[in-house]
Amino acid sequence: MIVDYLFLSKDIARIQAMTDVRNKASQKVLERVGFRREGTI
Repeated sequence: MIVDYLFLSKDIARIQAMTDVRNKASQKVLERVGFRREGTI
């Protein structure tokens, strides 16, 4: 809901989130709400 709000009400083109590379559960949550994995640091 917050992601939708930001895109609809603010002039932004991107939202970024980071997790520990070993935290698969957090990565799955982000993917489930629409985030895409772009790389690994």
